[in-house]
Amino acid sequence: MKHRNYETAKYFVLTFAVAFLVLMMLAVAVVMAMQSKNSAHQSIPQQPQTDDYYLPKAEDNLNLLLIGRDKDTDKPKYYFMIRLDVESGELPVAALPAQTVVTFNGKSKTLAELYALSGAKAVKQGLGELLGITVDRYASFNAENLIRAIDMIGFVEYDLPETLIFKDENISINLAKGKQMVDGQKLYDILRFPNYGDEYKRGTKSSDLLAHYINDRLEVVLSPQADELFRNVINLTDSDLSFGDYDSRKEPLRFLAKLSGKHARTVLVRGTFNASKDSFALTQSTKELMQKLYS
Repeated sequence: MKHRNYETAKYFVLTFAVAFLVLMMLAVAVVMAMQSKNSAHQSIPQQPQTDDYYLPKAEDNLNLLLIGRDKDTDKPKYYFMIRLDVESGELPVAALPAQTVVTFNGKSKTLAELYALSGAKAVKQGLGELLGITVDRYASFNAENLIRAIDMIGFVEYDLPETLIFKDENISINLAKGKQMVDGQKLYDILRFPNYGDEYKRGTKSSDLLAHYINDRLEVVLSPQADELFRNVINLTDSDLSFGDYDSRKEPLRFLAKLSGKHARTVLVRGTFNASKDSFALTQSTKELMQKLYS
């Protein structure tokens, strides 16, 4: 009986020992395999992943002078300074009266006079010297092409703050106060309405409208048709803005379009007209503000 118990115990211990040894060997094998896998993974250089985000950089900022020309005379009448500032996420919009005085080649000229004498590039230089900034590009629209460009980019809903009614042999405007869809013709009518009182008020109304339009339609840069749309619009202008300028800033524009909030905002331009209303001098505080915003 004792012998049988001894044999049973012996086989139990032997079986247990073999099983334990097998388990230990399996455990060691698993650990070694894991270490080998980790070592191999660490020895292979990691390939850099393509960033799925945009990092704002100063070289992507751009100052654009937008010029609108009168329908009847084709003379430049509306001047807007717009900045793409990807670092701050802002698009400041400033309307400058055509009578704004700048200095070019040592002589004082209004924007309208300088454009008539030397063209848009001279206006760029004059504004740059006045404000202490670089005006990178310009785009000049006549009335017909401005209307076409707005219709291409798309209509917006706009809450017109006041009723605009005017009629003479050349102009017929009848826009009711309140929310409405604004197409190219309505936008141009709001810009050119003759009875704002003065060019200062016109500028405020115009820059408010343009900022609203940019905020509402910025998402168009996310469209698959964005490249074609840019080409079509830029072909309607006299401009030194190229497709390369647009293409290199597509990413920052898309970055802004995906962010929440409104990026375009009106810059309050202050100054004084002379007695005859044919020249407008910016205040020093306005020049300093614009230098800060557009630099």
